[in-house]
Amino acid sequence: MSGAEAGAVLDGLEARAREIIDQDASWQQDIPSMQKLEWAASVLAAHELLMDQLDDEARSLEILDRTMQRSWNTAWNRFLARRVASSVRRNGKEIRKVMNGLLSHYGPGWRWKLRRSEDAPEAVIVWVTHCFYKSFMDSHGHP
Repeated sequence: MSGAEAGAVLDGLEARAREIIDQDASWQQDIPSMQKLEWAASVLAAHELLMDQLDDEARSLEILDRTMQRSWNTAWNRFLARRVASSVRRNGKEIRKVMNGLLSHYGPGWRWKLRRSEDAPEAVIVWVTHCFYKSFMDSHGHP
């Protein structure tokens, strides 16, 4: 693929993502939900493009999954995960306050439950009972 062709593909992805955002503007309730809408629209646009090219949903989802895992596996995210785990261990009795403080930044479109792990008393299980991304993708008929 030439540079010009790659540029055209990226332009098409950006245009499609913008269309999705415009069509689904009701998903935006605040700044965090707008950021989630932008991310979800970009992923959906990429999935649509991959489906046009591959005609294989499983392969498309595998490519997207691997790409997203790599993009989230950064030094900063690993640092934050260690800090949260450390805070949870130090503040066992305050776990609900620590986790609710952290999770409140996710904004509308998310609900979760916190439970202590029965296997490891120092561990906490966060069950996401309502996920913005899953609801968004379900509304578009995709897993």
